[in-house]
Amino acid sequence: MTERQHAEEALRTSEEKFRTFFKASPVGILIYPVGPNPFSRLLKHSMFNTAFHSFFGYTGDELNTKSIMDLSYPEDIARNIDLIHELMEGSRDSYSMEKRYINKNGDIIWGYLNVTALRDMRNKPSQIMTTLVDITERKKMEEEQIKLEKLESVGILAGGIAHDFNNILTSIIVNIARAKMSPNFEKLFEILTEVESACKRAKELTNRLITFSKGGVPVKKLSFITDHLKDSTLFALKGSNIKSEFDIPDDLWPVNVDVGQINQVILNLVINAKQAMPDTGSIHVLAKNINADAQNIYPFSGQDYIKIVFKDNGSGISKDHINKIFDPYFTTKKKGSGLGLSSAYSIIKNHGGSIDVESAVGEGTTFNVYLPAVNDTSSIESGKTVNRFIGECKILIMDDDTTLRLTLSKTLQQLGYVVELAKDGTEAIRLYSEAQQDGKPFDALIMDLTITSGMGGKEAIGKLIKIDPEVKAIVSSGYSDDSLMANYKKYGFCAIITKPYEIEELHALLNTVIKEKA
Repeated sequence: MTERQHAEEALRTSEEKFRTFFKASPVGILIYPVGPNPFSRLLKHSMFNTAFHSFFGYTGDELNTKSIMDLSYPEDIARNIDLIHELMEGSRDSYSMEKRYINKNGDIIWGYLNVTALRDMRNKPSQIMTTLVDITERKKMEEEQIKLEKLESVGILAGGIAHDFNNILTSIIVNIARAKMSPNFEKLFEILTEVESACKRAKELTNRLITFSKGGVPVKKLSFITDHLKDSTLFALKGSNIKSEFDIPDDLWPVNVDVGQINQVILNLVINAKQAMPDTGSIHVLAKNINADAQNIYPFSGQDYIKIVFKDNGSGISKDHINKIFDPYFTTKKKGSGLGLSSAYSIIKNHGGSIDVESAVGEGTTFNVYLPAVNDTSSIESGKTVNRFIGECKILIMDDDTTLRLTLSKTLQQLGYVVELAKDGTEAIRLYSEAQQDGKPFDALIMDLTITSGMGGKEAIGKLIKIDPEVKAIVSSGYSDDSLMANYKKYGFCAIITKPYEIEELHALLNTVIKEKA
């Protein structure tokens, strides 16, 4: 046998081994050629194994008629495309990410993918190879862990919550009694201002409680979190003798976060420190801006970020335990589920951030939290009161709470709006359609997401878009765990406002929405 024949035989053997591995691999594998718009190209032009098409619940023939775009969850496509472009340009050799997909039944599934460029003799990308591992069950477990952790945290904080709420309610009740007895308008205004202040404190407290009911996909918005760092730390330390110290710059960069979930992380880390200092002690909270060029911390290569430090002088963590503290159900405490730190880890990871720990027995513990920063603050609301509109603006309010409907109507009318009311989606659609036909359309709608015994905002918005593709609808809800709240624009809403809200907040939002329409 000649040397060439030996080489050909070795090549055939190698190819046969690859085919066997490719077909039998329990890991999904996809190989597709480099070219324009790879995500919208049908998979019949690619090569994939049984594990890959089984992950989606399709047969091989069925998957041939799909593209990666068809299979991907819409919110996760942009980041994947950006990374593919970096791969093609040669700025990276591979990348890994957790990504959501839609299976044959229409359910959301999670995959961990590793994507590598296969290069030709000229070192140019010729094919892209993706390996895909199903992590759907792991993601479900993380959600369950967070739910269980909330129960433990609520138990720890229940005493402080009840105490604060009773104080607030007492303040409101006493001030209402004073208002009834006061014939003086100026005195009445002063009393009502105090009632309003107490209600705002109650709102802040309910927001703390909402923190524990939130989970799943973060509802992110650009936020300054300095006050949240201070308030949540002090809230978690209520009823203890532990002292707190803060070192946070006034110019701390804003971050794109779900404030409720970030509050949960702060509470979990501070509660963990509190439990490590049963009698007395101190916790030091620091934060600082870090420029991309100054220091590289995974996963922030080439990106500005903020670093938040929680440092306590408690009992510390042993070397045997420190590598396990973010594991679900791991705890060294007699009364603990072991879920507080694991849920904090999951939340920070879902925000594109990172968290690590430094500790030694008898020397306390330090948690470092890293979050990507945003230098553009143009989308952060100023909080200033806006002026009334010039001319009449027509608003439709849909809510099943009669008292809230009437209160909003009267208040917005005082601000110069023309207001009509609907108790559910069916009535809202009828009123909107009639206004369109009469040539007196609504400028904006405020729609409750959930209606107790009727059509809610989620169903109604689709029907309204058919009547008017340019409809300006604001979704409102006191619930925080509906996926629509995180992806409201995908459903057709132009803005979101969460209950309870202040009239200035709603007025400013209506101003913005109507100006955009004009």
